[in-house]
Amino acid sequence: MPVETLLGTVKEFVIRFSDIISNTIDADVIIADNNFKIVGNTSRYYTVYDEVDADSLIAEVVKSRKKLIVEDKAGRASCLKCLHFDECKLFGFVGVPIFHNDIIAGAIALILPQHRVNSLFENIDSSVEFLENMAELLSGKIDAINENKSLNQIIIEQEAMMDLLSDAVVFTDFFGNIRHYNKLFQNLFLVTQDCIGKQLQEFIPHAIFEESYENQKEFKNIRIHFAWGNVEFYGFISSKYVRINGKDYGTMFSFRTVNEVLRNAQLSEKGSLVTFNWSEWMFPREILKQAKSLAITHNNILILGRNRNLNEILAKGITNYSERSLKGLKLLYCDNLYRDLLEVFLFDEFGELRDSNMGTMLVQDVENLPLHIQKRFLHFLKTGKIGLNNDTSAESDVRFIFATTKNLKDYVDKGLFMEELYYRIAEYSIEVSGIQ
Repeated sequence: MPVETLLGTVKEFVIRFSDIISNTIDADVIIADNNFKIVGNTSRYYTVYDEVDADSLIAEVVKSRKKLIVEDKAGRASCLKCLHFDECKLFGFVGVPIFHNDIIAGAIALILPQHRVNSLFENIDSSVEFLENMAELLSGKIDAINENKSLNQIIIEQEAMMDLLSDAVVFTDFFGNIRHYNKLFQNLFLVTQDCIGKQLQEFIPHAIFEESYENQKEFKNIRIHFAWGNVEFYGFISSKYVRINGKDYGTMFSFRTVNEVLRNAQLSEKGSLVTFNWSEWMFPREILKQAKSLAITHNNILILGRNRNLNEILAKGITNYSERSLKGLKLLYCDNLYRDLLEVFLFDEFGELRDSNMGTMLVQDVENLPLHIQKRFLHFLKTGKIGLNNDTSAESDVRFIFATTKNLKDYVDKGLFMEELYYRIAEYSIEVSGIQ
């Protein structure tokens, strides 16, 4: 955009700005661009200034790129030469240039009647400093608008990429107005009309958005459920602030259904074809013998081995040798990308523990379980019950095989693993020692 129209791009702001300055200093204000066009002005005392001449004082500020202070126009040679000197009601003048990236964008000027000159010039330095600060604020407003346009361009350029994301995504400004959304969001929430510029809560009426805007805090994987019209969503929502050049512009919300996360996270896997006969070449005979003797019981088992893949193969062999083989094996990887969702996946009303009833679950890398999950695991091992949000509980019969490549006792000694949980899961253990 040409430099001469920079102030024109923020004209509404400039008009309000001139009123603020006028009310603060009690003087008329003219804000002109570098093409000598008035962008904002006030008529507190004068009503005759609707244009700027090329030989005027404010034009001189623009051309010289310097502040100009005139206490009495009668002592100004350029004013005396002016054809309109006698009819001009201006008595004093204070003007400062407006710069944008070292380019002159215009000027702010105070047009003073005689009765305001004496009092204002008593503190002229403060008045000039005030005007210079106002000029900087105007320049910053121009920057903000240009950066907003840059943000819009970035969004446009990346629309195709956003539509390829696996999550439903919507971007809003800080007032909750939708600025952009991808196709998954449109499909997930049945958005059939153009919702750009409308409140997000019109389409997803949930308190989490109001809390997000009020608290100005990002969040990750908050589980929500709501039904609105023909739309029902049960899953996770995350928010991320969008910042450019260190400034905040809006919030990006992403949505994932529980079903989608379960598929992508690969937290569970039904059964396998691994048998003890097939794996004889991998393990010493005494280890397989011990595994078989434990497989036919209903006891929970802890596998201690230095190779996590071999630990998993042995767990699959135990499962297929047990009476629960037809119920399959669920695999839970505690170092998974979705580790922060474990509590929901395990203990939710529709979680993995309830879905594993009468089956077996392998908890791989058990040392990575967060302490609050360990507490819930311990309660489940004791009672076989899953506490639900409505103060009820559900029962489930799950046989656990825990596996670790670490010295779990060291974790207990460091306070990273609950002692009682350790002794409960280590009661029946298999050490796969000497195998890398």
